[in-house]
Formats: sequence, structure tokens, C-alpha cells
Amino acid sequence: MNFLFILKNKSEFIERIKTEMLISYPEWEFLEGDVYYYDPYNDHPTDRNQEFYKHISYAYQSEHRCIIRQKKNGNTTD
Repeated sequence: MNFLFILKNKSEFIERIKTEMLISYPEWEFLEGDVYYYDPYNDHPTDRNQEFYKHISYAYQSEHRCIIRQKKNGNTTD
């Protein structure tokens, strides 16, 4: 199976996902951003948002991620 998804308005799409996810999971936090592609021989990601890191061999994908995760101790993890 092959699929094609054409996104015409990225910011509107992300806002809709965020709104619906926070309705369903109000005690969670929503994060979104571009993926950082790292070289494991030269980079050692230390950022707490490890969900946005990916091996450099996947850099051709130019990925943007939306994630939702539990808040730590009732606060955001930022």
C-alpha cells in the first residue's frame, strides 16, 4: 500500500492536533518541532527532549514531530 498526504497549512494542522490531544489528555504536555539529526561520532545529544533526535542517516526525511507526554510532577518538563 502506498499513501500520499498533502499538507497545505502546517501551522493549522499542528494547532488542530494540539487542541484535540490536549482535550483527550489534559494532564499531558504537547511538544512539536523539527527533528535534529545527529552524528553519533561527533554529537552527544543531552537535551531532555530526546524525542526530537534522530541518527544522521535519516536526515533526508526532514522530519517535524508532534509528541505528547506526561508532565513530570504536574509541571511541564521544559
